[in-house]
Amino acid sequence: DEKEKEVAVRSAEGEVLHWPRQVALRAGTLKDWIEDTGGEQAFQTPLTTKVLEMLCAACAHDGDEATSPIASLPLEEAPELLFGAHILDASAVFAAAARHLCGTLLAGKSVDELRSALGAPNDLSADEQEAAALEPIHTPPAGLGAEEKTAAAGNSSPAIQCSLSTRAGNEDVLVSALQVTDTTLLCRLKAVSRAWRTRARSELC
Repeated sequence: DEKEKEVAVRSAEGEVLHWPRQVALRAGTLKDWIEDTGGEQAFQTPLTTKVLEMLCAACAHDGDEATSPIASLPLEEAPELLFGAHILDASAVFAAAARHLCGTLLAGKSVDELRSALGAPNDLSADEQEAAALEPIHTPPAGLGAEEKTAAAGNSSPAIQCSLSTRAGNEDVLVSALQVTDTTLLCRLKAVSRAWRTRARSELC
């Protein structure tokens, strides 16, 4: 029976997890691989066993988002799930994780709390933070300059294990996640750091 078949997915640690085929088909990367190769061998990923387990559970969930495994995901694990969903092109899981992160985990936090949660550097002066908070909502971004790129790539804050601010190659993930962020949070993000100011301005425009 096609529904009973499993797909082997190998983690970065070398552990092989067996995903139900119908669940694996919900991740675009795995779906394409299965269609191209038949999925007889184990699919190698750069993701940890824990993240693959979370992704499998989230992809398998068919009910309301409130009862999804994502709904109980803590802040320190949300970035890894976002990156994992991005890598495996699990679009529904990515969207749900982004909504949980922005709409629940980050909602209502102060600028200082956001900076700590996101692992962002405190590279804006007090005057710059005030100006960012008071500027018109649709102020266009000046562009992510060399200084901001360095700040975005550097690990200058001991925050969550996989910081959205410090992980290399994460810009596409950040841009996609911000698309589900409300205006209030985006305006607050403008005062977090230079890099987050540029990202928030871009999304608001």
